[in-house]
Amino acid sequence: MLDSCDFGVSSTSFFNNIAGIGGALRYRGILPTFLRTLTFKNLKETVDSSGFYVVGSNKFKSNQGIIIADEIGGVFSKVTLNVSSDEFKFNQL
Repeated sequence: MLDSCDFGVSSTSFFNNIAGIGGALRYRGILPTFLRTLTFKNLKETVDSSGFYVVGSNKFKSNQGIIIADEIGGVFSKVTLNVSSDEFKFNQL
């Protein structure tokens, strides 16, 4: 796990990794430079003909995060809850 540090990865394939948190990589605090333009939406658009997710010159395939973050990895950086009052009963004090 990389904690609050940046790192660069290039021309590397991550394949068939299994981890508790993070599929291929686990980082906390600072999003690595080579992943900063990546979003969940554009990750789906980066699959090559062999089924690898391509990020820059790096490839990811069949990586499993048991708790969170299949494929590339990481930890939650922001959690947003969308709740309506229809879903909960509120009691006033």
